[in-house]
Amino acid sequence: MIKIVKGEDRLINLFFVTNNDGVQIPYDLTGWTTIEVYFKNQDETLLTKSTVAYSTFAQALYSGVTFTALTAGTAGNSISLVFDGSSNILEILDAWNTTNPSNQVGSNATSGATILPAGTVNLANAQAGLTDVNVVSATLGQVTVQLHSFDTINMLSGRSLSFMAEIDNGVPPVGTLRKILFENVLEVVEDNF
Repeated sequence: MIKIVKGEDRLINLFFVTNNDGVQIPYDLTGWTTIEVYFKNQDETLLTKSTVAYSTFAQALYSGVTFTALTAGTAGNSISLVFDGSSNILEILDAWNTTNPSNQVGSNATSGATILPAGTVNLANAQAGLTDVNVVSATLGQVTVQLHSFDTINMLSGRSLSFMAEIDNGVPPVGTLRKILFENVLEVVEDNF
């Protein structure tokens, strides 16, 4: 059984197998381009984890306001906002975004007219080329699936007998798509107790 605690990071090891006359044989993932694993969310939508690389957004918290790069990737780590104590948030953001049209920033401020104290805000922690599904051994059909705290907090609570994966070899025009239902019991709980 795979146990997931809501709101916690969790790395899951999965083994893809085929059934040959009652004998389970590792499913060879060599040459397959995309693997997606799906989990059910509380609202019945699907949480998708994939081998497709993605980037995260640079952020910074300053005086209770979160500033976020508008484009994912490490370029956002170079955003540096200088507050002078007299210009409001909208003026500071407009000045940066006009000067840096390919590396813009936004905020969660409820009012752009808010004036923050003097200081410098440096956005950070953006990463590029991340994948949540990684092949550990193609010939053994072994992958890991990374679930982040912001993923698990929304997952459907309780026990499920299966979750699903799709494997696509990416060969034109549509590739070969294989759907796999896992026999593992997935249990999503509120806490460890």
